[in-house]
Amino acid sequence: MNKIQTVLILDDEEEFLEGTSELLELYGYFTITCKNIEEACEKIKQMDQPPDAYLADAIARDPETGVVLDFFTAKKLFLYLQKQKLNTENFYIWTNHLSDEDIELADELGVKILNKTDWEYFKAIFPDKDEM
Repeated sequence: MNKIQTVLILDDEEEFLEGTSELLELYGYFTITCKNIEEACEKIKQMDQPPDAYLADAIARDPETGVVLDFFTAKKLFLYLQKQKLNTENFYIWTNHLSDEDIELADELGVKILNKTDWEYFKAIFPDKDEM
């Protein structure tokens, strides 16, 4: 049985944030959506129980200009979770463009990378609870 119930999604791209949240909710998961690292940390602080899984965008960009705002979004969230002594077993770097930097970051943190367009891998991690 899948122990993941609640998933925090950190992504600056509104379409991925909303679409992924809707899909996971259809699959029976509760989602928390955040557009930036500050919002993610604040929501985690306010929760009685921390999320069971995290999808953290590797890089934050300005939604209008595409300019990189933060190269370390996923790393900052991961380090925050470690500092709070929260479980990072189900932490995934969530990226659109799988780059060498993303792979190095995942290796450094000891986490997996999830490509936003790889739905088969996504469904393996987050299966539809109605089909379980």
